[in-house]
Amino acid sequence: MAKKTITDFTIKSAQHLSEAYTLLKLTPTDGTEVTTAMPGQFVQVAVPDAPNTFLRRPISVNFIDRSDNTLWLLVRNAGEGTSRLCGMKTGEHLNIILPLGNGFSMPEENNSTPKRLLLVGGGVGVAPLLYLGHALAGGG
Repeated sequence: MAKKTITDFTIKSAQHLSEAYTLLKLTPTDGTEVTTAMPGQFVQVAVPDAPNTFLRRPISVNFIDRSDNTLWLLVRNAGEGTSRLCGMKTGEHLNIILPLGNGFSMPEENNSTPKRLLLVGGGVGVAPLLYLGHALAGGG
């Protein structure tokens, strides 16, 4: 199990995919490597400059791009806290606790393992499936 850390991240890009969804690509502010979060784990994001948002927001890890040292978060604009996150710009900072949760169970490699898998999700529930699909493809 990976050690949980509280890390400051800088927004490398904020892509507004629609009115409801924003993809944030984050890199550790101190230049360290992105965490070893597993597919299906999540993070807790502190919402800056939102005085009525006391609690951190739980957000699934969408992807970890090791070549670019970025953590991707797909954020759904659902309320005051996530609205603030969706409105953030490149260069702004976020404080994040990660990795949290147990992640997905991965199929064991044996002769009875299916060669094709179907990943199904809807809405923001599709977010962790990108990372899961990448991990499954890497495992054959």
